[in-house]
Amino acid sequence: MSVFLILISILLFSCEESKKVKSNFTKNTFVTENERIKVNDSLPLLKDFLLLEDELLQKDLFRKIDSVSAIHYPMYKKEDIVNITPKMLGRYLYDINQLDLKDSIISYDITKKEYYHKMIHREMQKYKTSDYKNIIYVEAYPNKTFRLIINYSYTVQFGKGEEPISVESSISYSFKIINRKIEEFDIQESG
Repeated sequence: MSVFLILISILLFSCEESKKVKSNFTKNTFVTENERIKVNDSLPLLKDFLLLEDELLQKDLFRKIDSVSAIHYPMYKKEDIVNITPKMLGRYLYDINQLDLKDSIISYDITKKEYYHKMIHREMQKYKTSDYKNIIYVEAYPNKTFRLIINYSYTVQFGKGEEPISVESSISYSFKIINRKIEEFDIQESG
């Protein structure tokens, strides 16, 4: 009889614990409800990213973009390098600001916007290009860390009579906003 009571106690205890623990499949770890709330509380909100609407902060961001791009591409002129422009950023900030979700945690669903800017690499400019498409979104990490990502694509035709080829690339800008300054800035590209 006592073995039976012990088994029932263990079963009840494990059921109670399973309610408290949620599986986090992205990291293959288990996180308690309290820990999950702490993680979410430390993530920046959309209003934290929208600080980029400030003109001085934008200038700081674009100085960093130009500086890192010059290191990555020392042989190219600024206008030959594919990067976000002040006009693109301004339009993007305006569009996500219209959502009236400033107090929300940043997510792909909230920040994903589609545009049709002509973003092509210098060496492709001599060919016929079309079908420009850009997907811009923001990822957020603890300590007011952001990654602004642009996935861009276009179609290029290298010669008359040749089949057009679809080209896809991505560029991301990682940074923190600390005391109204851009810190820990980096650019990553693929494609």
